[in-house]
Amino acid sequence: MVVFLRKIPWLSLILLWLTYIMLGWYLSIYHIGWSVFLLVVVFIFTIASLWSGKMLGRWIQLGPQSLLVVFLFSGTVCLAAILPTLFALSVMVFATQLLARVDMQAAGFRRNQTLWALTLTTALGLGLGWIVGVEETLPSVEYWPD
Repeated sequence: MVVFLRKIPWLSLILLWLTYIMLGWYLSIYHIGWSVFLLVVVFIFTIASLWSGKMLGRWIQLGPQSLLVVFLFSGTVCLAAILPTLFALSVMVFATQLLARVDMQAAGFRRNQTLWALTLTTALGLGLGWIVGVEETLPSVEYWPD
């Protein structure tokens, strides 16, 4: 068990967790609704599941690759123009997700184990960030009125 725990790339997972905490906090502090929060979670799980298997290759073969590139590029440009802070957070999430995935695969973890570890880290980070952001925006109650 100790060998297994030493094998885990803790630094990469902690960086990923912190990035998702920042993303969850940002989504909750600026009152972005639950629908957008759920959309982000679904998008993250979709990306994680697409990367975990051969599904991405099959998905690209369904249509021309240029159409996929156009959709990704236009979505990225729109996000960067409309919400630059969210775009920067998305780039950080993507980079740390890639770092954690590469570190876990280099440590010898299987794709299924990597997927579950990244999914758990994502869910815990987004949830904690959302809770912290909601707690900050709650109105304060004065117990001793002046």
